[in-house]
Amino acid sequence: MKKPINTIASFILTVFFICIVLFLMIEVFHIADSNTGARAFIFEGISFVILLVIIGFGRGISSAVGSGMYPPICATTVLYAIISLVYNVAACDMKSTAVFTLLNLLLLFVYFCIVIPMAVAGSNAKSESTDVINTHNIRR
Repeated sequence: MKKPINTIASFILTVFFICIVLFLMIEVFHIADSNTGARAFIFEGISFVILLVIIGFGRGISSAVGSGMYPPICATTVLYAIISLVYNVAACDMKSTAVFTLLNLLLLFVYFCIVIPMAVAGSNAKSESTDVINTHNIRR
């Protein structure tokens, strides 16, 4: 019974974090008025979707990649979201929107280059441990 409560709580906390970030971007830093405002909101939207998927659906991802790989994936995702936010706020007055977009795409690429191998390694390790358990049960 506790697992649905954990999922709902993590989803609510993630949405609350998203609201705080949007408030900061719109009201405090006035990013909408800058040259790269639309692009900053798009990349923050991508960051929010990744956060919602990784943290909101943690039970499913944890069962797919194993409980040993899920915390590093979460930590990497949170770190990506923070770096993305800091970059989007700090570089919002860039004159060149192409450079701003390129650096955001590179940051996203580095994130996926880190997370995808972790997920694949976790799912491979989980399937190998399941195979060892099944082989051990067959020999008995």
